Amino acid sequence: MLSLAVLALFASWNKPLLYDEYVYFAAAGLPSTGDALRAVWETTTNLNQGVTGAFMMADYWLLQGFGAHPGALRFPGLLTGALSLLYAAVFFVGRRLSPWVLPAVPLVFATQELVLRYVGEARTYMPLAAATIGVLAYYTLDTAQRKTWWGRITGWSAVILGALFHPYFIVYWAAMAVFALLLFRHGRTLREFVNVPLLIVGLIGYVTIGASTWMRGTANAEVDPFNFLPGPLPVEIAAQNLYFLTSPIAAVGVIVVFATPLVAAARARIPGRVIARASLAPILLIGLAFALALVISASTIVNDFWIFPRQWIASTALTALAAIWLVAEWWNASASKRESAGTPRSRNRERGVWIVISAAALAAMSAPSTLIQAENLRTWDQRPIAQESNQDELRERLDSGQVLTDPEWISYAQVNIDLGGRVWPEFGRYYTDIDWTGFVLRDGSQTQ
Repeated sequence: MLSLAVLALFASWNKPLLYDEYVYFAAAGLPSTGDALRAVWETTTNLNQGVTGAFMMADYWLLQGFGAHPGALRFPGLLTGALSLLYAAVFFVGRRLSPWVLPAVPLVFATQELVLRYVGEARTYMPLAAATIGVLAYYTLDTAQRKTWWGRITGWSAVILGALFHPYFIVYWAAMAVFALLLFRHGRTLREFVNVPLLIVGLIGYVTIGASTWMRGTANAEVDPFNFLPGPLPVEIAAQNLYFLTSPIAAVGVIVVFATPLVAAARARIPGRVIARASLAPILLIGLAFALALVISASTIVNDFWIFPRQWIASTALTALAAIWLVAEWWNASASKRESAGTPRSRNRERGVWIVISAAALAAMSAPSTLIQAENLRTWDQRPIAQESNQDELRERLDSGQVLTDPEWISYAQVNIDLGGRVWPEFGRYYTDIDWTGFVLRDGSQTQ
């Protein structure tokens, strides 16, 4: 229920249309699935470079089926946001940690603005975060857990999701597999660990889709990759991964969340080496998440594109997961000794105190970001809603040969969304009437 509440809050159902969302919305104006697939083929080397086309096609079918509704446009983000939280729960269940850790998942993820923002946007980033958490969860399961129905579904769904939706997935997939192989092999052979059928199917799907889309080339670019970064690359990565420290109230909550299990361990006289051993794997995962963000940034530079913080969404999600894991391991390390000390009544009283303190700290952590999102919803709700269609005007302008700017296209699309009904076929002409082969990326503009 807590996860559903967080997802509902960040679904951003009334958010105005963004340009990156518009290019998917416009494709729904095409007359057939074949035309939409043709648009994917023709624009993944220019206008829609660096995407697999899966999100665009999912949006095409959803908008064709449900009409011009923001919920249909953004549903893949909402669904994969839910999968992110579900995969995280599978990870902690697989680690056999206390069930008390599960309510922390949606609250801590809510503090990572870079992650849950894309629950409410039609962009390809949320599927990447979900798939990354999913493969990590799968590879850390032991043999018995993998053979359960939920273990199998976790592995296969995560790999297929990642292969379908994002080129960066291969980097995170390999990294999560190696990380788990080193720490959670559980005596299995390498063949047993990697699950050869899953590996083969995932790689074939990834390469086949990539060869048809983003592997075919990129747009001409004349850009400074660091144009949109306000500070040095390592600092910006750290800032995004530790976004929950940007608010004073959230920072206090973080300090309490991390200090509470350490105080409990000290009271139970748990040796420092036990805490250090419990900390190793989560801290390694945080370091790996940071390193992967650097790798993705290097890839962006090589491919002549801008570095955007949203490209690090999977790393940011892994940092949130690792932070929860770290605190949970601290609690777990001191649990047996605390449970054997004192009377049952005193133990229950102490457990209740720790739960109340931790719950209050988690609420403090998530409060700033959730309040900001609630204010965003209120602001978007006050936006003037179109009452009359201007579809005829759009058609006349296109028929007369006028060249519309991107803001004008988006404005017409917003009217279509406000009024509902079918997606106007005129938007399909964004793909059929414009020659995108001369598309060039430049700082401050995208031209064709």
